[in-house]
Amino acid sequence: MKVSSIYIDGYRRFKAQNIKFEDGTTILAGANNSGKTSLIDLLRVVLGGEGSLRAEDLSASARHEWFKALVDAAVKGEDAYRGFLEQEDLLEQVPAVDVRLEVKYDRASDDIREFADYLMDLESTKSSFYFQFRFSARRDGLIAAYVELYPDIKKTIDSCGWTSANDAKPGSSEFLVLQAKVDASLVDCSRSEVFFADESYTNILPMGTHKNLKRLINFRAVKASRALDDINEDKSGGLNQRLIEVAKEDENWLEILSKLPDQVLSAIQGLKIREVMADEALKSLNAVIESISNTNGSKQNDLFLDFHVTEDHAVQMIARAMQTRYLGAGVPLGEASQGLGYSNLIYLHLEAESFIRSAASDENGYLVNLLVLEEPESHMHPQMQSAFIKHLLSRVEKVGGLQAAVTSHSSEIVRASGIEQLRVLKSEDHGCRIVDLRDFHTAEIAGKSSETQRLFSFLYAINFSDLLFADKVIMYEGDTERMYIQALIRELPELSSLRAQYISYVQVGGAYAHVYKPLVVDALRLKTVVITDTDYDKSSVTSSFDELKPLRSTNATLNALFGEESAATEPEGVKTLTIENLLGKVSPDTGVAPMPDAQSAAVAFQSGREGYARTFEEAILAVLLNADVWSPRTQEDWKQYREDSGLKFSIPREPESPTIREIVLSTSNQKTDFMYSLLLKPELMKTVPPYISSALQWLES
Repeated sequence: MKVSSIYIDGYRRFKAQNIKFEDGTTILAGANNSGKTSLIDLLRVVLGGEGSLRAEDLSASARHEWFKALVDAAVKGEDAYRGFLEQEDLLEQVPAVDVRLEVKYDRASDDIREFADYLMDLESTKSSFYFQFRFSARRDGLIAAYVELYPDIKKTIDSCGWTSANDAKPGSSEFLVLQAKVDASLVDCSRSEVFFADESYTNILPMGTHKNLKRLINFRAVKASRALDDINEDKSGGLNQRLIEVAKEDENWLEILSKLPDQVLSAIQGLKIREVMADEALKSLNAVIESISNTNGSKQNDLFLDFHVTEDHAVQMIARAMQTRYLGAGVPLGEASQGLGYSNLIYLHLEAESFIRSAASDENGYLVNLLVLEEPESHMHPQMQSAFIKHLLSRVEKVGGLQAAVTSHSSEIVRASGIEQLRVLKSEDHGCRIVDLRDFHTAEIAGKSSETQRLFSFLYAINFSDLLFADKVIMYEGDTERMYIQALIRELPELSSLRAQYISYVQVGGAYAHVYKPLVVDALRLKTVVITDTDYDKSSVTSSFDELKPLRSTNATLNALFGEESAATEPEGVKTLTIENLLGKVSPDTGVAPMPDAQSAAVAFQSGREGYARTFEEAILAVLLNADVWSPRTQEDWKQYREDSGLKFSIPREPESPTIREIVLSTSNQKTDFMYSLLLKPELMKTVPPYISSALQWLES
């Protein structure tokens, strides 16, 4: 029995989101505040039966809209307010939580005895059970609660002078007090209910209490805020408790433990502890009791000792007496001798191993077994993170019979996972959106040619882990561009907001930026700018824009994004475009070319503002010298400029008056030296090629 999917609507920042689970391990990746912890909190309530939902668990936007609807109705008077509460569709406006759970089973191998009462779809093609958890208001209770609240709402409206809900300022004391009352009334008249249903959830039947759903699921969640300690005074012996939990699942443990109480009692009798205690303590105590009882005429019975040892007592004794030690340099070391990283690794391993053994027990063999680990990377260095997740993935796959879900914001954990296992939680528009990378893989990679699949696998293996946590993306061609872009963002005041964001830098050369569009732009919807080169034929002899206009770009990305269908004389499927057409794609307002079919992506490349340069280095020299790239300068002028500027570049022996293009060609093997010499001259950094400046300003906006 496996969880196939969980649909969530109305819970905190989740609005109609569906999460599909793998049969083995599912990785739920997302940046901070993307919804990972919220998801686990919900699973603890719905699947684990831990606690109940509160007002803060309802959608904040839905609560605010409900508040506004009540205020707007109350502004019109009591009759209008009561009329609002008596609407037929009232409950559709009330904040509620809806969770839908699909559990699939294997017809050939799974025993569904525990689930059989909840089978609604009897078709031979169906092999799933469907359950629904709802936290919602009851109509009668809702109306009564808010009729009672009317005087408070009306009093606030009158005292504040509100003419509509738009006058209520969120954050003001009056708003906060009234919002709290509205929330409290809502929760008081809401309750949790569980149902089983058909696939469409149009036919639902009550399951009784929430416990009836809980008993179908063996669920354990390990929190991120784990109590770990590496100080010398640590005497908690926390590791002992975890080791015992693992041992409890072994059948030999029960056999051994059952014998221990009798053996302890036998030892107590053999050591004559009872006699010593009676002689030294009870004899004198009973004498005192007898003297007191004689004074009030009330006879008191003598005290005596007896020993009662249970299996729980035996476990407590073992836990307190046992010491988990490390062997270091030939001597035993205590638990606290290891760092937090190792403590965390051991803790997580034991939690997982304990759950794996419990899932294999007879009583859990007919249930859904789901283990959730929240941010296992805490306290671990990257190599340890990678080692742990690889071990967990392998262990879960090998054992079978259970599922694991791991939330993480670690690039190492993402990198060690298969793309099909990843679900990305994205924070967007005050909500949380789930990006299913298995669906992405199926649509964009699987089924393509083997060469295309290898290309995708290679490019995503080296770049995509950081993309999942990024705020924005910069795609660039080579190392020198990245050095320059990062220096600009670090130094220029007008780009200060970019410094506060997580920018993912993706090196794509001149031919592969468009390959990332399906993932980065379409699926993840990250604001992305591609900084690339115009790349027209460098052997072309041009001395004016008119001569340049009919030339065609050799940049594969530009051709793929902006090119028109090729002429009949060119190979079928090839796209190419003239420089004149390409420059026409640049927006005069932003200085970048919007990427087709993408509102949050743009492309930046050289134009007349950089002297019609075709490469990054040409553009740098063109703006520094305020000249077109085909403008010649004498050898002496170039030497003088090199000395004055401090830039490192080569001057070819011929021709006598090289152009900027010829200087760059001569310096092609010294690009890094050229860039370092530029970065070390702050005054030169102030003159930025407009296409790069426009790209970064567009990204910042």
